[in-house]
Amino acid sequence: DSRFLEPACGDGNFLSAILKRKLTELRRKYKKSPRDYEKLSIVAIGSLYGVDIMNDNVEACRERLFSIWDAEYTDHCKSETSDEAREAAKFIIERNIINGNALTLMCVDANGNDTKAPIVFS
Repeated sequence: DSRFLEPACGDGNFLSAILKRKLTELRRKYKKSPRDYEKLSIVAIGSLYGVDIMNDNVEACRERLFSIWDAEYTDHCKSETSDEAREAAKFIIERNIINGNALTLMCVDANGNDTKAPIVFS
């Protein structure tokens, strides 16, 4: 249930370690229930937040988190996986890993300059 915010997430080293720990615990608790695992793994993804000023880091972090989640999800749920769950995970990751300046709490443009849009998480 814990939420984690990484204000300088880079390519996701800290967030990926947290996600792996969360998914390992879910796997232990829900060995025989793929549907519960699916639901709670989506909740786990939704508990991670990251901000980085460099767009390439944000994209790398999003890809890294999704690939970790997808590998674990596919391995645990096998034939009971769904494309809807994958789309939900991608959507949540895109909304929670933001290209912005954590010091000013503003989103940034392609050059890393602050915009007038505040950082807002889903």
